[in-house]
Amino acid sequence: MREKDLGMSRNSLKIGMILLLAIAASMLATAFPAPAFAKAEAVEDGESDESAAPAPTAAPSSPADSNPAAAAGAGQASKSLNPNIGSQTGLPLPRFVSLRTAEVNARTGPGKRYPIDWVYKRKNLPVQVVDEFGTWRKIRERDGTESWIHQTMVSGKDTALIVTDEALLYDRNSKRSRPIARLQSGLIAEVVRCQDSRCQLQIANQRGWVGKADLWGALIGH
Repeated sequence: MREKDLGMSRNSLKIGMILLLAIAASMLATAFPAPAFAKAEAVEDGESDESAAPAPTAAPSSPADSNPAAAAGAGQASKSLNPNIGSQTGLPLPRFVSLRTAEVNARTGPGKRYPIDWVYKRKNLPVQVVDEFGTWRKIRERDGTESWIHQTMVSGKDTALIVTDEALLYDRNSKRSRPIARLQSGLIAEVVRCQDSRCQLQIANQRGWVGKADLWGALIGH
């Protein structure tokens, strides 16, 4: 019995030591907790983190590159200082120009991010520039249709569109002049000059005078 009691005492001592060690370990863990932001600190040190927000990028150099709609508004604001002068060229608004090539994309706004509404297929067609933004020009056709085209598609060549079926081409700008041809509506001709109520046109290899009332395009109001 005594040996048994002694063994039990030894066992009790071992259990007591184990409990003391466990309590000490618990106290140490409470005093020195494990770091909770190790990952965040690693990111700051240069490691990548897929969940982290992307770094801010530099502001775009032009509002047209980031937001074409806002860019158009900015263009309107600059033009409002003088609505009769182009904000980019300093030329009068509106003014007549002509299309440089046989294919010109007409867009819904001043930038390539805007969709193409249609494609012009008539070289030298006279149109009016009614607004400017950057390298883009807002143009208007005779029927009032408006769109945006790039400035490289604009020519300073003076042209006019025949708009009546009764347009007659005269040999001189005189009351005694005689008609030498009847011009079809929709014909495009180069305008040489305008005097009084007529304009001199170049049509192929022939020149003649047409009444301003039969034309729409450059120099007619001069």
